[in-house]
Amino acid sequence: MNPTQQKLLEVNNLSVSFSTYEGVVHAVNNISFDLKNGESIAIVGESGCGKSASMFAIMGLHNRAITRITADSILFDGRDLRRASENEMNNIRGKDIAMIFQDPMTSFNPVLSIRTQICEALKLHFRMNRKQAEERALELLSLVGIPDPKSRLDDYPHQFSGGMRQRAMIAMALACDPKILIADEPTTALDVTIQAQIMDLVKELQQKLHMSIIWITHDLGVVANIAERVNVMYGGYIVENGRAEDVFHNPQHPYTIGLLGSLPGIKGREGQRLYSIEGIPPVLYQPAAICPFAPRCEYRTERCLQENPPLISRNGTAEHHAACWVELRQQQGATV
Repeated sequence: MNPTQQKLLEVNNLSVSFSTYEGVVHAVNNISFDLKNGESIAIVGESGCGKSASMFAIMGLHNRAITRITADSILFDGRDLRRASENEMNNIRGKDIAMIFQDPMTSFNPVLSIRTQICEALKLHFRMNRKQAEERALELLSLVGIPDPKSRLDDYPHQFSGGMRQRAMIAMALACDPKILIADEPTTALDVTIQAQIMDLVKELQQKLHMSIIWITHDLGVVANIAERVNVMYGGYIVENGRAEDVFHNPQHPYTIGLLGSLPGIKGREGQRLYSIEGIPPVLYQPAAICPFAPRCEYRTERCLQENPPLISRNGTAEHHAACWVELRQQQGATV
């Protein structure tokens, strides 16, 4: 990543909360990150940590009746999305910022053909006529590696296999040449072989189309070779961020260490038992007054149980931060 690259997206102190029958869920708490032109970043964490909720907030996809979103700013290409009208957001969604959803079977409309669903975005954003839209749809299906795309254009989502359905979802996301592609756990429901194919496909398309990508995943192993920078989330907070090589080779938060220790096949861990993070994720009905990971952390101190740490610079660099009061350089060798 070139440090002089222009920032395409800047999110500053984003918070998202939901009103439920049991109380207010504080799903995302004052997170900040940025994305540069042509860059690939990852947002990693277990289910319910706030990964998808933060991306849905940026795209304006939450139900406003039950959701409260606050931020100092959400700047896309220098424009604050907080002040965009619904019509303006409709023009941005799909055209400038597109999303590959986790489950393509429930993301596609089951009663509309693939042709109809891809062409709809092209007609809406580019005012293409039917012939132009269909030619572009064929080009897209071919681009994502669907064999004999002309014969598949009139098929319905259920007629595609899981891997082919995900490829069709990628084709629809790329229809309008977005500047940012958000990939929300795009390989979760696929077998390992198909996962690798989809990851390679998206990387290839990024280089070909010069997109910026945000990968959302619970699996650090998935992003080892695809992300330039990593943001690790826990309990609605970013608890560690930095260049991928720093986070992988010198993790500075106990949660990141636990995630890496639970991955099979990590170099240097051959023959060792996989690490298990004890306890359960936090209940998010109140913003954390203490470190959200403290109840599960083997390194916690008294201060961890009294005060929630901010992101603190680590390793003498401004590019690597961890929200932890404890210096972990000595302890990390026991678990990673």
